[in-house]
Amino acid sequence: MVCFSLNLILLLYSKIKFISMKIPLKKQLKRTTKTAKETANFAAELLEKFGPGCTWLLSGDLGSGKTIFVKGLGKALNLNEAKIKSPTFMFRADHGPLAHYDLYRLDKPDELLFEQINEDISSGKTVAIEWPEIFVRAHKNFLNGIKVSFTHKSAAERQIVLIPPF
Repeated sequence: MVCFSLNLILLLYSKIKFISMKIPLKKQLKRTTKTAKETANFAAELLEKFGPGCTWLLSGDLGSGKTIFVKGLGKALNLNEAKIKSPTFMFRADHGPLAHYDLYRLDKPDELLFEQINEDISSGKTVAIEWPEIFVRAHKNFLNGIKVSFTHKSAAERQIVLIPPF
């Protein structure tokens, strides 16, 4: 429920430049993980904090942990983690309460896909979008969500950063 309120507030902010955050975090939230399990558990912690129905915008290099993060969101939603795979060639995978997008292979914004994302967000699903940059550039007021950046710190470590406002 917090996330629905947060998405509504962010939408209003984009329209009237006013915001009232229920989760007042003014600086980045960072976590370094050393295993896939730690990454998935961090995602589950965040879902518990923000609630289902959030839109997660996941950016980072290939292999930096974005899909593992989505598996953690799925686990927190009582889904079978093993069935959650990156939909790289299909762009979208529907897992009931979780819609998972991977836009890595998208060359330009696709209006039908844009409408599908909007529909999933409007329906109250938890939406995870890997490689959202192409849509953010094309639709400036679109995709008000929780921005999460993934980087490799070393061969075994990832740094995950939540970027405000959220």
